[in-house]
Amino acid sequence: MHNGLNILLLIGLGVFFGIGGGKIFQKLKIPQVVGYIIVGLLLGDYVGGLFSHDIIETLTPLNSFALGMIGFIIGGELKTDLFKKYGFDLTHTHLNPSLLSICFGIDAYI
Repeated sequence: MHNGLNILLLIGLGVFFGIGGGKIFQKLKIPQVVGYIIVGLLLGDYVGGLFSHDIIETLTPLNSFALGMIGFIIGGELKTDLFKKYGFDLTHTHLNPSLLSICFGIDAYI
C-alpha cells in the first residue's frame, strides 16, 4: 500500500502540471482539456512513469468523483435556450444513437 503523503504529493503534482498544461494549450488556442490529457500521458505509467499502475488503481474513486464533478459543471453551464432552439437536433443526433448503442450492447451481452 502506498503512503498517504506520497499519494497526496502525486495528486498535487498532477493538478499543478495539469493546470499548467491546460493554460499552455489555452494560450495556443487549443482546448485546455487537450493539455490535461497530454500531461496525463506524460506523467502516466506508459511515458513518464510518475504515476504507476498501482497508484492509478488506488486513485480510481477520485477519478470517478472528478468525472462526476465535470458532468455537474457542464450541466450547470448548459442554457435552456439552447435546448429550445436545437432540442430536436440534439436529441436526434446524440441521444438516439446512445440509446441504440446501449440496446445493442445489452442485446449482445444477453
